[in-house]
Amino acid sequence: MADTLEEQEAKLAQEFIESAGEAFRTDVEVFQFGEQVKAFQESHPVGVYLTNRMHAVLENSVTTILDADDLGSDAVAAAHLAAKAAQLVIGALREAVAASQEAEKTLRTADFMDQEIPD
Repeated sequence: MADTLEEQEAKLAQEFIESAGEAFRTDVEVFQFGEQVKAFQESHPVGVYLTNRMHAVLENSVTTILDADDLGSDAVAAAHLAAKAAQLVIGALREAVAASQEAEKTLRTADFMDQEIPD
C-alpha cells in the first residue's frame, strides 16, 4: 500500500534529520532552518532561479527520454543523469522543508507554540 502524503513527508523529514547529523539538535533549529530554505526558494533570487531551473531540467529530461526512439542513446543517458541531478537538488530542499513542518508539529504538540519562535 502506498504511503499517505503525511507519511511521505515524515519520511523525508527523518531522512533530513539523519543526513544533518549533529547540525541540528533541537526541533526549533530544524524548524528555523526549514523556514530559511523555504524563504530561499520563494524569495531569494538564487533560490528562485535554482528551484525553477531544476524543475525545468527535470521536465526537459523527461521529455527527451519520452521522445527518444533509442532508449540506449547518449542523449537519453545524458537526460537521465540530468534528471537524477535535478531530483537530488529538489529532494534536498524538500527534505529540509518537510523536516521543518514535522518540527513545527512537534513544537505545537508540546505547547511550545504559545511563544513566538525566534528568527
